[in-house]
Amino acid sequence: MRVEKRFHGFWAGLSVVAVLLSAPAQAEDDDCPTFFPDFRCDRSGRYEGFVMPMASPYLFEDPFITTNLSGHGIWHDFPESSVFDGGDAWVAALQVRVAITDRLALIATKDGYVFLNSDNPVLDDEEGFTDIAAGLKYAIIDRPEDNFILSGIARIEIPVGNDQVFSGNGDGVFLPSVSTAWGLGDFHVIADLGGRIPFDRDKESTSIFYHLHLDYAIAPFFVPFVELSGYHWTDSGDGTFKVDT
Repeated sequence: MRVEKRFHGFWAGLSVVAVLLSAPAQAEDDDCPTFFPDFRCDRSGRYEGFVMPMASPYLFEDPFITTNLSGHGIWHDFPESSVFDGGDAWVAALQVRVAITDRLALIATKDGYVFLNSDNPVLDDEEGFTDIAAGLKYAIIDRPEDNFILSGIARIEIPVGNDQVFSGNGDGVFLPSVSTAWGLGDFHVIADLGGRIPFDRDKESTSIFYHLHLDYAIAPFFVPFVELSGYHWTDSGDGTFKVDT
């Protein structure tokens, strides 16, 4: 069995990742079952040399079909020019991915608990759960011999979070996207393109998102990278989300 366990920390743009791989079980390719191969075969769905993206962990999903746990600690500092007059937010979250077959995975990419601290004297400090997003990822093209993979991803965000931390709004969101990766030697590219389409477009805004990850693996434990993220809002909600003060 080869199962990834990943732990991410975010501090003002600095990311630290520790990866532990359990010892693979010995199995011939012909003995590998169709379902849940990561639990029963000597398999790694992630191509050698590729690492997980760091930016926008709730949206930027890589194309690889893997079984892993991904722990996230996120800190965000609010500028003084914001409605919060400064302050910060902390999030603790856990992502789960399970390879159902070598091309299909069940993914749960958004959850977590938020601590929201505002410097605005009118607003109270708040805490609560975020909404939950889960869905499926399918490898449309999988060519390990060419270091190229293209996957389609479909997720649903369920509004079960607490409104004190700006969650639990609307009737849910559909998150379709495509993700791809390609490598040449020690150089690797990962990119995606997707959208957030709310089921109630009056309650929430509609947007397009895209990400790009570039890295060069100097060593298995040292992989410098650069990431770019973009978000474009195509339609606004009606602004009636209630905020308790």
